[in-house]
Amino acid sequence: MQGVKRTIGNLLLTLVTLAAPSLLLAQASEHKGDTSETIRLPAAGDTLVLTMNEARIAFLQRSPAALAVRYHLSSSEADLVAAGLYPNPQLSVNASSIDIAHKPVDYSLTQTSYRLDQPLDVFGKRGKRVAMAEHSVGSARADFANALFQMTCDLKEAFLSAAFAQRQVGLARDRLALFQRTLETSGLRFKAGDIAEAELTKLRLAELDYRQGESDASQGLEDALSALRQMLFLPPTAVVRAKYSFKPELTHPDGDSMAAMAVERRTDLAAQRERTLMQQSRIVLAHRSSWPDVSLGVELDRQGPAWKNLVGGGVSLSLPLFTRNQDEIQRSEAEYEAAVLDQHAKENAVANGVHAAYEKFHTSYLIFSTLSDTTLRSAAEVRAAAARSYGQGNIGLVDFLETERIYNDAVNSYLNALSKFAVNQVELERAVGTPLFEGERQ
Repeated sequence: MQGVKRTIGNLLLTLVTLAAPSLLLAQASEHKGDTSETIRLPAAGDTLVLTMNEARIAFLQRSPAALAVRYHLSSSEADLVAAGLYPNPQLSVNASSIDIAHKPVDYSLTQTSYRLDQPLDVFGKRGKRVAMAEHSVGSARADFANALFQMTCDLKEAFLSAAFAQRQVGLARDRLALFQRTLETSGLRFKAGDIAEAELTKLRLAELDYRQGESDASQGLEDALSALRQMLFLPPTAVVRAKYSFKPELTHPDGDSMAAMAVERRTDLAAQRERTLMQQSRIVLAHRSSWPDVSLGVELDRQGPAWKNLVGGGVSLSLPLFTRNQDEIQRSEAEYEAAVLDQHAKENAVANGVHAAYEKFHTSYLIFSTLSDTTLRSAAEVRAAAARSYGQGNIGLVDFLETERIYNDAVNSYLNALSKFAVNQVELERAVGTPLFEGERQ
């Protein structure tokens, strides 16, 4: 009966292990519905447009790094299987009293023995080994879930980098196009004698900054897309575009609940707890192992010349006179104390990490909440009005370039605030150990 229960338990554990990636993906998904869709690569030359949720699905389905962590449980599962097995019986066959000096060989006095010995686990050693292996598997499962969660956080940050790099390129090209139109108007004004050649030259020199800005933005986009393609295991020729909403809702989680949530949700902390419990079970097993196991044996003896069959049996065990497993007891107790200290250190690190991540998020929240989604539009309208006024001769070059500087600073400040806010959201999720803002990322 116990063997049947153990088999069922191992089967359930295997099913949970195989389902863990899907469970984690469902937890991290933006949509609460089916996440089993497969992201297919487009035909050559087409663009692969991905939302953050689709990028996560593609990552978990395609990335070798995500697939590799699924195999790290094998050794721990094997330890659990081994812990529940009984030792193999020992078969020995002996023949003695063979007169090889006599020719032909005389077997009349020969004695043969057939003995079967079965070692038995006593004092509950097998159960303690199983308990220790179960905590080891629990730790490995938590490490597995943590590895996937951390990689999905890395994927989110790579996706955000690509999305904001795309936005930077678009704005840089718009700024360059607007400035070039102003430069064309200034060329006409120069020919009409409205402005001096020195003023036109200054504008042409200023155009170089816009071209350089567009070039820098394009290079930054290529770096971001390269990192995203690597995480999604896509070829370097794949054309990828990140589809992202740049209008996040200003959700502000309760800071007092973050630390408690981290204690409950952080899988790396759960893994450390399981390791502490495993070391605790190891101490008990070490003490139990100080008592020797018993071996039961049965024997069949055959003696010549009549070859009578004689049956015997016996019990064997080592006498614990000198060795009582003192070394393993001392080692296991030391490892347990180290595991307890590691757990305290991990809990402290988690608490400090959550506090730091929350403070960074709160700061970026306060900054971003003061900005409106009309900031860029208002800045563009002011800049366009200045360009028209300069083209009509109503303002001078100094005023126009100052407006350009203010416009560029406003655009950069807005994007930096939005980018920092989005990244700090991910970092807070990483610190707490669970998705917090999935509804805001489309």
